[in-house]
Amino acid sequence: MALVATSKFRKAVWGIIDRMFKDVQQSGAMKQLAVAINPTENKGEIAVNNGTGMVALTVGADGEVLTVDSTADAGVSWQAGGSGASERLDVVVDFGATFTHMAETVGTGQTWVNTAKSRIVCTPKAAAGEEAETPLFEFSPAIHTLVNGVGFTLSVYTPQEARGTYTFAVIGT
Repeated sequence: MALVATSKFRKAVWGIIDRMFKDVQQSGAMKQLAVAINPTENKGEIAVNNGTGMVALTVGADGEVLTVDSTADAGVSWQAGGSGASERLDVVVDFGATFTHMAETVGTGQTWVNTAKSRIVCTPKAAAGEEAETPLFEFSPAIHTLVNGVGFTLSVYTPQEARGTYTFAVIGT
């Protein structure tokens, strides 16, 4: 008798679950839930929380970048990107004839340098035949003392003592 009751109970529970699932399907609640979780449907769209729920933000035009925009409904909008142009130069740093941990040089003639907005990165370049040697020095380059329309100072530290010249690729905007 207990087995029959258990079987009837299971049937009743599954019947209730089945009716609930059909009700949810018919009401469109499943689609609403799916859209609430990920409202995107088209290529390039991204899901954005606008403060009340998830909304789809259409893809921007070529060259546009996603920008924080408190006036936009979603809090972000597509805006024209920068030119993406950057300056690139090779700077030679001379550690001298004797072994030392530090070297410094000044990069001049760089009219693009702007103390208010320039962003500059630097990395060592391995010369032909020195591809394995250069990373061993663990160079730590630092760009500093920017002068508007003139240039900058590049200081390089290495925990290993170095001597001779090394080239560093400097890229900036």
